[in-house]
Amino acid sequence: MSQSEFAKPERLCMSERLTQPYSLFSYSQSFYSYWLSFCDTINKTIEASPSFSEQEGIIMAKIKIGAKTFLYPMPTVLVGATVRGKPNYAAVAYCGIMNHDPAIISVALNKTHHTNAGIKEHRCFSVNIPSAKLMPATDYCGLFSGLRVDKSKVFKTFYATLKKAPLIEECALNIECELIQTLQFSVDEVFIGKIVQCYSEKKYLTKGLPDIKKIDPIVFSMHDYNYWAVGRHLGRAWSSGEKFKPKK
Repeated sequence: MSQSEFAKPERLCMSERLTQPYSLFSYSQSFYSYWLSFCDTINKTIEASPSFSEQEGIIMAKIKIGAKTFLYPMPTVLVGATVRGKPNYAAVAYCGIMNHDPAIISVALNKTHHTNAGIKEHRCFSVNIPSAKLMPATDYCGLFSGLRVDKSKVFKTFYATLKKAPLIEECALNIECELIQTLQFSVDEVFIGKIVQCYSEKKYLTKGLPDIKKIDPIVFSMHDYNYWAVGRHLGRAWSSGEKFKPKK
């Protein structure tokens, strides 16, 4: 039998589905019955699938891309700690809020980071939000370890309530954190901190709240190594979805 005779049939449209056997083969009656039963099972599975489009009559082309950290976009922050008597800053993307009240935040750093030792020693750290204009300096803090270079002079540092949590003057927003728990994983250490105080400037606020447009934060696309700026405003939270509310 030639190679062309083994070619797969073209995908059937929805009206046809999978009710026809391969025309190239001759089946016994029993195998033909089995084939129809198999096709019926496949059709029911397709109809039950959320990725099946009734309108287009095709299965959407979703593909597996791996079990990786594709929570996009990621924030870009500078985590500060006092290490060996000097302020040190590390660029971090694995950062997030864990609880609203009391305000709890977490940062995950590779166990090899120089910053980790300072967080553990002094039981505190800072999370600083850089604006887009600080992207090169922020990237520098991610390129080089404090074991190799002195990063204490990259930014102007100030201290507040926690005397060992260095804060960056040039950053639009500063979050002062008291370490309350550390989680150990195979590669990273997760430092969980209670937010003690936040600092900003009037030029970054609207009605007393941080304004994302004025802050102009850096967002990160980790797996292709790119920084991005925030785009356009889309709508108001907890109100834009009202149009989907079921009618009484």
